Amino acid sequence: MSMTAKHWLHVVLWALTGPWSVAHADQSPALSIMGGVEQFLWREFDTDRRELLEESGQRFSVALAYDNLRRLESGPVYSLGGKLYLGAVDYDGETQLTGIPVQSTTTYFGAQVDALGGYRFAGRWHGLDLLAGGGLDFWVRSID
Repeated sequence: MSMTAKHWLHVVLWALTGPWSVAHADQSPALSIMGGVEQFLWREFDTDRRELLEESGQRFSVALAYDNLRRLESGPVYSLGGKLYLGAVDYDGETQLTGIPVQSTTTYFGAQVDALGGYRFAGRWHGLDLLAGGGLDFWVRSID
């Protein structure tokens, strides 16, 4: 099986954007920079479970995270992160009013932000983390 130029580009981008992290031995907060290629798949169905559309393909991303989750002693812990992603994926669906089959391309550009916080109860042999978190995902989708 031969790899196309598109597949080689994905392999090279994945290798170049693997996770990098800046941390200190004293367990101080760390900054992580990550990037990669994600395989995207989205399907929509009608009320009778008939598939109306499918979008699939690769999206590229870059992310930053700042956290103190490496901390070993008791105290507050947190993680803050964000990610930008973009890509053009294959669209296979139908028009809404007439149901005519359509194949096209959908372009995505989006951003995610998330936060996690809580308290670490560290014992001599075991510990317990009490955590809560949330996130938001914003995107723009354009079907050609």
